[in-house]
Amino acid sequence: MSGWRRTLGALGYGLRVGLPRTAGIYGASVVLFAVLCWAMVLKASQLPIDGQPRWIDYALNAYAGIRTPVPGAVIAVPMAWLLPQLLLCLIVASSPFRSVSSQGLQVLLRAGSRLSWWTAMWGWTLLGVLGFYLGAVLVWCVFGLFTGGLCGVPQDFLELALNGLNVAGLSPGQVQLALLACVATSLALAMVQIVLSVLIHPLAAFVAAVAYYIVSTLVTTKWLVGDHAMVARNKLFDEHGTSSATMLLVAASIAVVALVIGFLAFRRRSILPRE
Repeated sequence: MSGWRRTLGALGYGLRVGLPRTAGIYGASVVLFAVLCWAMVLKASQLPIDGQPRWIDYALNAYAGIRTPVPGAVIAVPMAWLLPQLLLCLIVASSPFRSVSSQGLQVLLRAGSRLSWWTAMWGWTLLGVLGFYLGAVLVWCVFGLFTGGLCGVPQDFLELALNGLNVAGLSPGQVQLALLACVATSLALAMVQIVLSVLIHPLAAFVAAVAYYIVSTLVTTKWLVGDHAMVARNKLFDEHGTSSATMLLVAASIAVVALVIGFLAFRRRSILPRE
């Protein structure tokens, strides 16, 4: 059997095992995004200016976050932004590839080689993250159909009043690229989490990933990029923020480093059960 067929077989087995395990988390994420959308509808109805959110307004609301804090300011982690990240970390932590014991070992036996197993693991993580965001987009579009529509142009007054984002003068492409940078950051950090799960421990990797998001929100430093998953930290909306292009480049670099260094470490790791 060719290497690619073994990889696809391992990925298929991982999906059969992993999807039932993560179904509840995906369901919870859909409910969470629906609650966030409904909260935005209620807030919009209280504004003195008539207007209903479009699908992209719901997306920006979910991933707005907060701007870079000024020195000495007391800030709190935006829970509306953190909860989706927490659920995404839970999905990664529930992966059948999260370790080479138990079901992970079964996947490894089907893969036939460490390289095929590693490739299938990354494929599962990619599909898991994209599936999470696909569910979010579906919720945003459903709400958009019943409110402001599916237009990809955010409404200036709603964004400024509800999310603190000044989108006036920005093209739809710029705003959508800022959202894409958030997705890319989440994907890159999910890759790091799954690598740490395999090399260290799934629970430790989950705690580290959540802590990284929280600390990135509270501490201003270029070495903590978890806040790249916040639209408000984009340079379009924050003079101290980072541009979309830089965010995408950083996310791609993190993913590549995790892929290469993680696999080199995995090749040298014993997969025999510890007594």
